[in-house]
Amino acid sequence: MASKEQFEQLADKYVVDTAFMDQFNADPTKAAASIGIELTNEDLEKIADARAKAEKVGSRELKTFLCPY
Repeated sequence: MASKEQFEQLADKYVVDTAFMDQFNADPTKAAASIGIELTNEDLEKIADARAKAEKVGSRELKTFLCPY
């Protein structure tokens, strides 16, 4: 399972790198692996749940859905 620090690293990369953002949106596992982070199925479920919650409230704040901790 990815650590809180690794989720923060993903979020930071997502914010500043539009190519990474596009890759992450298409394939989070592959995007995370490209920066040395392995996401488990549990991590992917947390990300999906957090994204769904963020969309419901109209949040565009990245860390709302990328940092489920």
